[in-house]
Amino acid sequence: MSEIWTTSGFEAFRRGKFGGGGQNIYVSHKGVLQRIHRSSVRDRGHVDLMFANAQCHEEMVPMDVYPDPVNHPEKKWQIHMAAAAEGVVADFSGNGTEDMAWAFVWDGMCYIHNSAMFYMGENGPSDKYITYLPSPTSTAVAAGDFNGDGRMDIAYGKKDLIRIFLQDELGFITRTWTEIKTENLSSLLGHKFPNDETATLFLRKKDGSVTMLKDFTADAQELPCLPPDPDYEEISFSWDNYNQAVEKNRPKLREVKIDDKTYLTVFRKNCLLLYPFEEAGLGEPLTIPCKEGLVAATADLFGRGETDLVIAARDRHGKKEYSYVFLGKDGFFDTENPLPIVTFMASDVCVGNLSGGKGTDFVISQNHTYDSFDNDVLVFATGKLSEPSVPKPIRLQGHNVYCSLIVHDKLGRSYLVVGNQSSGSYLGNPENTIYLGSDTGYHEHDVIHLPSWGSVAMACADLNDDGRADLVFANAAEISGAVYRERGSYIYYQKANGDFERQPFRLKTTRAHGVVVGDMNNDGYLDIAFCGFDHSILKVYYGSEEGYKEENAVEIKMEDENGELYKNALFIGMADLNGDGYLDLILPCIDKEKSLVLWGSPDGFSMKNRQEFRIHHASGHKVADLNGDGYPELILAGHSPTSGRPWDSFIHIYWGGPDGFSETRRTQLPCCCVNSMNIADFNNDGLLDIFVGSYEDIYNRDIPSYIYWNSPEGFSPYNRTMIQTHAVSGSYAADFNDDGYMDLAIGNHKYFGAHICKSTVWYNGPNGFDEKNTVNLPTFGVHGMNSVDSGNVLDRSFDEYYESEVHEIPEGCGISEIYWDADIPHKCDVFAQFRTADSLEELETERWCGPTALNDRFRAHDAVEKERFCGKYMQYRLILYAFNSVSSPRVRSVSVKFEPYSFD
Repeated sequence: MSEIWTTSGFEAFRRGKFGGGGQNIYVSHKGVLQRIHRSSVRDRGHVDLMFANAQCHEEMVPMDVYPDPVNHPEKKWQIHMAAAAEGVVADFSGNGTEDMAWAFVWDGMCYIHNSAMFYMGENGPSDKYITYLPSPTSTAVAAGDFNGDGRMDIAYGKKDLIRIFLQDELGFITRTWTEIKTENLSSLLGHKFPNDETATLFLRKKDGSVTMLKDFTADAQELPCLPPDPDYEEISFSWDNYNQAVEKNRPKLREVKIDDKTYLTVFRKNCLLLYPFEEAGLGEPLTIPCKEGLVAATADLFGRGETDLVIAARDRHGKKEYSYVFLGKDGFFDTENPLPIVTFMASDVCVGNLSGGKGTDFVISQNHTYDSFDNDVLVFATGKLSEPSVPKPIRLQGHNVYCSLIVHDKLGRSYLVVGNQSSGSYLGNPENTIYLGSDTGYHEHDVIHLPSWGSVAMACADLNDDGRADLVFANAAEISGAVYRERGSYIYYQKANGDFERQPFRLKTTRAHGVVVGDMNNDGYLDIAFCGFDHSILKVYYGSEEGYKEENAVEIKMEDENGELYKNALFIGMADLNGDGYLDLILPCIDKEKSLVLWGSPDGFSMKNRQEFRIHHASGHKVADLNGDGYPELILAGHSPTSGRPWDSFIHIYWGGPDGFSETRRTQLPCCCVNSMNIADFNNDGLLDIFVGSYEDIYNRDIPSYIYWNSPEGFSPYNRTMIQTHAVSGSYAADFNDDGYMDLAIGNHKYFGAHICKSTVWYNGPNGFDEKNTVNLPTFGVHGMNSVDSGNVLDRSFDEYYESEVHEIPEGCGISEIYWDADIPHKCDVFAQFRTADSLEELETERWCGPTALNDRFRAHDAVEKERFCGKYMQYRLILYAFNSVSSPRVRSVSVKFEPYSFD
């Protein structure tokens, strides 16, 4: 008599064993055995390239020079220095011209860069006559004779440091300078008192207090000058060490003249104080009522013989902000009837004769809008007006302008120099792009666009068990404008027609910077875990029949026993690292000297159940069995190398084994700020290689990435190939054109400084990778791609394994057939193998067999030699095959037929 044993339903399949601890295979609550991670959203049999676009603004924005902004605002040229923060005008050359010194902040490319001095040229200001001064990320600049030799020197400042650059008979001394430590600096001003040999340097601090420096040696002490603003309020949002943060402007120190007297401008929250410069100090102040003022300038605006006052302010009334003109009156100002000017995010004001009129014109610069770094620079041609009024402004395109200057050449010609800092979107919310694979490759027109909110990572899986691929976007919202309006992370469910809803399902995450998907609690529903940038909470959304709900979410505070918080575990991963059948969480910590693995267990994840790994500023990870011993290796990658130290950016290969991971069993290979890695056999030698993407090297972002080649002896720093890349922030390896070679898609975050650029598909072949065999696709500041490598987590094959529970073979019978009820998409398949034994102990060590050999496989309904596959106990192993992980078979049941055998 024949007998059939059928596995069907959730509980029956759960009694078996899932390969890789279920990292890429599970049984749904509906009882469907399937793979988890997918590389294709449309089941067309080709890999789709999924780019998490995060930034569509630009930081390498040059300064603009307008020779005649009133009459010909369309005419301009550029000075090619980016990220201008502050400028000052002085005769640095000593020949009677107006030269400029500019402070520059981080330009999105180089952390150690220069500020610069621009000498007036024959045809106006340009970058023709330039002296670079090494003062990285300076936010303030002042001019003055700081050593009493009659030459104008420069002071650059940032939050905690001032650098003094002196001149001699050959000009500026660029290789040596004096550094003076300070705290909470926001503005600088140089002024020479009549009886002093050297200039005094005034320092405005964050809280509105003012100090002075009269000594410019390294141990100089600041002298108290003015107390803090009594109405000072701490700015609620400030990431002092985060380059993407755009802080609120702070008031600037300026000199202004009223008639023949010079004053120091000191803004308070509700007024402007004008302190007269006396012979040896400051006199009693004059008070101008004005709320939220930032910068002041004086001039005879209307040719009336009176000195007028212009204040760039952010005085909000309802939905509008105002700056003001205070008209000169009787040697002072008419403070009762200021002329209001509608501005938004005003940042600076400068005055000069731009129109050729009897009076003086003024220019108000503005930062960003709510949505864009692009905002108008407003030119007010008051010089030609016969009566005091505020004319309609001439609008020039500015780009997050913090400072503009008006300078004059020897012939008296005026030039407006606009210091741009950033351009484009203030939100960092470009749509994510999915380029659909086809028989002819990838094309710009064959693409899906889906809204995101500064995505950094994504996952592609069938989240609701309907057979269609869905998408999860981890949204970091890291640009300042997006942070204030964070919208969480997104799920896009695919509809029956293959489209996605434009309105996603939102999950309440905070600056999510990594995502993993898997059945973490073995209940048949896929769960989703997020980590966050500058956020110590690891959040796990456990799936359910109703989907993902807040009441089913668990938050784990990443805090150790000593109270140390782990706030920057980025690009997290998940795998069964210790072979216990539970998925573990991998947490690379970008701001720590160690990273973590939280071990999975029946009770979930806990900081009490963790292993620490000694690695400096880890930012990426991968898992694979690199030496074929059956144990997974854990690869953790370092971030930026440290300036001024021996090279300290490495990938760390922690070699797996029966005793787990150890700091004494790891290999280090040089890398260069890794945000993305891929593991694949790139040269078809049967060994897994490592692609290591390079993001930056402190000075540059257009740098080579590496492929480290595996060998029987392992990896070596010298056995690698370089590929020219551009700030790699995502990559994916698969055989895109079905030619048997693993190709690479590389997400370029920037291309020579530009976020709005193209990412690159590198096709592999018998001769390896060649830049001539590439395709470029438009992207926007990519921060990630599909988070999980194509293929099996251990060997990167296209197979995922399920082992059945042990079944007792009917006495006198052998296995005669196996078959299954399954949906099998294009380029997918299902296979089976068996092992049999007379005892449970022997069964555990038996090899899996197919029809003829160990590595052979049965298809459904293949005849099975029952005399060969007999014994007391048996198991089947189901192999779910998906070429390039494009989709997944969906297996509802597996049936094994037993029939009596005879050896006659």
